[in-house]
Amino acid sequence: MKRKYIKILVLSALLIPMGCKKDYLTRDPYGILNQSEYFKTDGAGMKLLTSCYQPMTDSWGYTVNKVAIGDEVVDNAGAGGSDPGDRPQTTEVGRGRPLASNALLFETWANRFKGIGNCNIALDGFEKQGANLIQDGKPVSAETVKRFIAEVKFLRAWYYFDLITVFKEVPLVIQIEDPSTRKEKAPLSELRTQVYKDLDEAIAESNLPRSSALTSAEAGRVSKDAALALKARAALFFAGLMEQNILTGDAKAEYTLAKNAAGEVVKSGGLSLLPDFQDLFRGDYQIGPFSKENILGVMRKYDPAFGLGGDAFAIMNVGRNNVGGWGGNTPTKDLAASFDPADPRKMFTIISHNDIFKTSTGGQEVHNYRGYFNDFDLQQSRKAFVPQQYRQNNDL
Repeated sequence: MKRKYIKILVLSALLIPMGCKKDYLTRDPYGILNQSEYFKTDGAGMKLLTSCYQPMTDSWGYTVNKVAIGDEVVDNAGAGGSDPGDRPQTTEVGRGRPLASNALLFETWANRFKGIGNCNIALDGFEKQGANLIQDGKPVSAETVKRFIAEVKFLRAWYYFDLITVFKEVPLVIQIEDPSTRKEKAPLSELRTQVYKDLDEAIAESNLPRSSALTSAEAGRVSKDAALALKARAALFFAGLMEQNILTGDAKAEYTLAKNAAGEVVKSGGLSLLPDFQDLFRGDYQIGPFSKENILGVMRKYDPAFGLGGDAFAIMNVGRNNVGGWGGNTPTKDLAASFDPADPRKMFTIISHNDIFKTSTGGQEVHNYRGYFNDFDLQQSRKAFVPQQYRQNNDL
């Protein structure tokens, strides 16, 4: 009898869904916020803007990656590390014969296109929903939304310029696309036009402030001078391609673009060089990042109480052995030799084997770069090094 009751209960349970309304299993889940409602939530605009900067805070995909692409695969530095098997993807690119599966190039591609995708989503949202935005309970002004849009256009140009310098031709995606969409690579001329279009529109926006107008709370945000500086840098690059007949165009006109954009930064940006070069990279992260010499910095916050870490760059590119780093980014002897002997910048750019620093207790730290993958150059980057007196618990 007991077994019969169990069977009846099981059959009843199986029949329950059949006897219910048709929409029982097709209801929208609770907690879903559609896009138009999201833009009415407090702070939505700033969150969306922040998402466009976010790929820059990826240690491996962005910061360490940019040093590897910009220094270690060319003549400035070697990859360093523990041995030839330590991040071999960098050495493969440096030799000019990377596989299509190369991890360093994948990092670059994925990180920058993530940034571009975030920028496209933000631009679409600001243009369609900008009037609905609120911050701290108050409507966000039209002027602020225009500033957001200018910042995002700069960032999209920034990510695209990174891609162009590494891959030459890449797909051009300037609007939200279905994830299944596959696009062919755009020609260099079209990519150049889009980079300049985004930068020129950012520069022309009156609500995008100059560097001198940024408050301390806005450190790390895009300014008009950052857009002008990137335009100058891009024009120099494109002029070089034109001189090599890789890109059709007038190299002289391109150099004029670079000169005019850079000149505008010098004349009207309110920027200046620090009196002492070593203050840029002395390791305390207090002066350099917030100085008038910094046109655009990626701001990070280290807060152990909340588990918010810093950036792997600071330990990745510092010497091994007694120094405590991972030994990446080893400047070449050729780079060291290129400095004029009287140039003080060399001392604050390159640390050599046997150089001596003070410890946090007043003793001496003699740098030992023997062994591992640095036995030839025996040098490390001073720009990455954090002396002991600036470390927390002597921890890189």
